[in-house]
Amino acid sequence: MVIPRKKKTGGVLLLCIASFFILSLLAFVTDIGFMYYQKARIQTAVNAAWKGGMDLAVELTNGPLSVDQKNKVCQRVREIIVQNGFPPDEVASKTRIEFFDYDRGFEVAASASFGLFFARLMGFDMASVYSERTNIITDAESGATFTPRLAIPLAIPHGVVKDLTPGTFSVSLFPEKQKPDSSQWIGFQPGEEYIIKLGSGVLALASQTVIVSSTSVASRAVRLSGALVEVPDKHKNCFGVVNLENTIGSGTKDYRNRMIFGFNKPLRVNFRIINEPENLAEQADQAVYQLTHDEKGKLLEIPNRKARVVVPITNIPSSVSSEAQNRDAKTLYELSGIDAPNGKYTPEAYNFKASSRITGFAEFEILPSEHFTRVGNNIQAGDNGDLGPYQKGQIRGKFLRYLAKPGEIAQD
Repeated sequence: MVIPRKKKTGGVLLLCIASFFILSLLAFVTDIGFMYYQKARIQTAVNAAWKGGMDLAVELTNGPLSVDQKNKVCQRVREIIVQNGFPPDEVASKTRIEFFDYDRGFEVAASASFGLFFARLMGFDMASVYSERTNIITDAESGATFTPRLAIPLAIPHGVVKDLTPGTFSVSLFPEKQKPDSSQWIGFQPGEEYIIKLGSGVLALASQTVIVSSTSVASRAVRLSGALVEVPDKHKNCFGVVNLENTIGSGTKDYRNRMIFGFNKPLRVNFRIINEPENLAEQADQAVYQLTHDEKGKLLEIPNRKARVVVPITNIPSSVSSEAQNRDAKTLYELSGIDAPNGKYTPEAYNFKASSRITGFAEFEILPSEHFTRVGNNIQAGDNGDLGPYQKGQIRGKFLRYLAKPGEIAQD
């Protein structure tokens, strides 16, 4: 007699359960992967739209955008997103474009909806993704937001400048031949106040006494409590205003706006930049006020992210200092004459005879006169003592950091 065996169904059941689990997992992974793909698509579109909108904005104006200009920027943004394969109707309703910080800050945000595959079995038919792009930076410590700045139309020597009188200044230059990564680096000190544009006009400190020596090398002495401190005396031919377009006549027109919004074209180490001989004191004072006060005219507290600016650091190439009119000039303030390179920046493209050379870039926070700490007649050698009295059009800033140290890139 044969006893029939019982069928083993447990293995088949486990196989079915495992297969269902694997297929569900594959379906889940497929839908998740498709969502990541759509996220990458919208991010690419938003990045391209932000770049296109920003390029158009800086092309239209160096200052705040008009309503018509903003509409053109918004139209360009939406057109680029549509060109990346998104439906025009959805782009029109799901794209957000905002301007911040006197139109220096620009943000584009967009979302897109799409159908799912296997998630439909669980009742999820559609999903959406969101992406944004902005040049607004949030400070990690304080949570404050600010807009990174472009270079402003000022330049400085790599050294400590003292603004002595309406016509004279002194400078203590930092060593040129030093390694940028050296622990012995000598340069601007973070948090310290420096002059980044010379002024001219009536001295704020009437007690200053000037003595000029009879030697061939002029020197200046400033009286402080009966003490005399001699420092080098140099005549101001310029005040530190530069024309970053390198085209004669284009600098003064947009100077105030470029002080506030920055220069929107690339600048590089070893570029030559031409001077503006005028002080432009009124425009400078207006720009400082705009950067250091809110829209209601209230003085902003320090640190003030709004007042961060990038300033080119310069020296005088030997091809310029060997010219008779600029013989032995050490700083852009001493240069005589104006080059006319018509937008050219390199010595290969134009024979510069009266321009300074960019050697690096530094970031400063522009200071209002209420926050000056080195105003006075205690003039000392090097990075010590006061920086001289305040004069009209003078600009001072707190040094924050080097963006490119002099010497990091070889000079041509």
